[in-house]
Amino acid sequence: MPAQSFSLRKSLALAALSATTLLLGACGNSVYHKAAQNLPGDPHDRLALRVREARAAADAAARALEKPEGSLSRGMTRAAADRVDALAWEYSRRVASVQDVVRRLPTPDLEAQQVLASLEKAEHELTAAAEKLAAEVGTAPDTDLATLTTPATSALAAAIETSDSFVNGRTNAGALAPTADKKK
Repeated sequence: MPAQSFSLRKSLALAALSATTLLLGACGNSVYHKAAQNLPGDPHDRLALRVREARAAADAAARALEKPEGSLSRGMTRAAADRVDALAWEYSRRVASVQDVVRRLPTPDLEAQQVLASLEKAEHELTAAAEKLAAEVGTAPDTDLATLTTPATSALAAAIETSDSFVNGRTNAGALAPTADKKK
């Protein structure tokens, strides 16, 4: 019996060691580590990337608000409201990424703060529109959905314009450096 017990303990120890090795190997090679390796090292380049991502999410949300799946003749459908809600969550996630990069900039950047303010305003309006549209599911077909989404549509258009100006201005200047450094 002691020989079996030793063999069993040895097998269990070997299995635990193997599992630990696999776990450590998987943790060091996670999707998060891979994603971080693909991000630009320069914080201003990373900011431009995150602004472009937020701009793309704003564009998708704006298109969904312009032509919701639930037409005005049928009222708002659950699928249309859910789609706008999902796009609002995605946009919020992208804005949070911009916020994170702006906080980590080595020096304050007024232009980045202005872009962030525009993105945040659009986020607020889009979230409010998603909530209003969800409340309209199954209501009378004559409900004017455009009046519920106009503030969000306008704020998203402004955020897209501000984002484009920010990214294009920095790209056309030759480098994605802070505005103060360009004047030197």
